[in-house]
Amino acid sequence: MEKRFRFVRAENPFKGLYDYLEADELRTSNRQIQYPLQLSLDGLEGSLLKYGLRVRLGYYFELLTQGIYGGVLKGSRQLSNNHHESDKPFNNNILASELDVVFYEKSCLRESKAVSPGESLEIRDEQLAKYACLQLGNYFENPPKIIFEVFRHGVRRLVKNYKDKSLEEIVNALSSSTRFMLSLPFSFIVAVHEKAKDHSFEHASRYEGEKWEHHSKFFSSGLNAMLAYPEKTLSGFGLDPDNYNILKLRFPRGITMNKKEISPFPVLLVRDKDHGKWVKNFRERGHELYPNLFRLKSQIE
Repeated sequence: MEKRFRFVRAENPFKGLYDYLEADELRTSNRQIQYPLQLSLDGLEGSLLKYGLRVRLGYYFELLTQGIYGGVLKGSRQLSNNHHESDKPFNNNILASELDVVFYEKSCLRESKAVSPGESLEIRDEQLAKYACLQLGNYFENPPKIIFEVFRHGVRRLVKNYKDKSLEEIVNALSSSTRFMLSLPFSFIVAVHEKAKDHSFEHASRYEGEKWEHHSKFFSSGLNAMLAYPEKTLSGFGLDPDNYNILKLRFPRGITMNKKEISPFPVLLVRDKDHGKWVKNFRERGHELYPNLFRLKSQIE
């Protein structure tokens, strides 16, 4: 299993990873996950092919997220205006479009993110503002827990290496090459977004140019550091590790995608110890602490 940890660069790269070798297995909701292979790439070329490949890769991890936790996959059902009236359509489809997996009974929203080798987790300003709307809105009886499920996979140069391959080959490659999973609360994602403004910070950066949407990046080095040294990494982003529950686990054996076993990988779960307290502070001091985020949030609502 140590060969799977070689992407971590440090003086002693295995020191922070030994815990995963003997960790408990992650409990999953579904052990047999199905990816619909009829989502063909036939006829797609150029930018459409690139987009199509990325969408299908992303869908793999949305299905995996649902397989792990259960819940409703994006597009299956809209949020309601009022949690007592579940048949009403959600009054803001712009917000609903962001949801990957929703667990209504537990007021939990999950955003699935796939990151290729050496690449960064991109956090778009607009997407973050939409989640801020959902976090502070009245769509759930209790403040929802928004979790970013970040999967580092081993598929390199997706378009170049897989443009002539079948969807089944892509699915099988992902099942055998997922390196690790980070399950991160919204409070941490907001901190990454804010810390990225510090140009001297080693694990994140900001883009505010004109070519692409404004966004923050959580670098590959930061993802690796979070996996190996979560407490230290939380501190680096200005957060108190004592405010979080941190659990190192292993993805279990015997879980399949289209009957092919998904190779086990390390899993880090990070959760707010007192989510209600964090939401209260976010609501009361958000305009002061994150003025740009809340300004964009007000434009969306």
